[in-house]
Amino acid sequence: MFERGRRTRTGCFAICALPRPGEATRLGLSVGRRCGNAVARNRIKRRLREAFRLERPHLPPGFDLVIIPTAQCRELSLAEARRLLLEGIERLTKANDGRKAPHRRR
Repeated sequence: MFERGRRTRTGCFAICALPRPGEATRLGLSVGRRCGNAVARNRIKRRLREAFRLERPHLPPGFDLVIIPTAQCRELSLAEARRLLLEGIERLTKANDGRKAPHRRR
């Protein structure tokens, strides 16, 4: 995912996407300790999962998504999470015009 997928940053989180033609879009979350204690991290995950659930009908099918929030996501509202999710997915789907994802150097 991290090697072959595309990435974009929106607001307080990054989104990695890997196309999977013909499949339903799936979500993964990677919330690090920088985002706070366990209570804060779980709150961020719940908000992002709910934003994904509410926006799923509006998302294009066929992607695996991984969202990586930063510490600024602690104050993220559900409405803002929904807006940022749609914005990031729109950027990634416009970038996915049939070309192979660029090779990333390490």
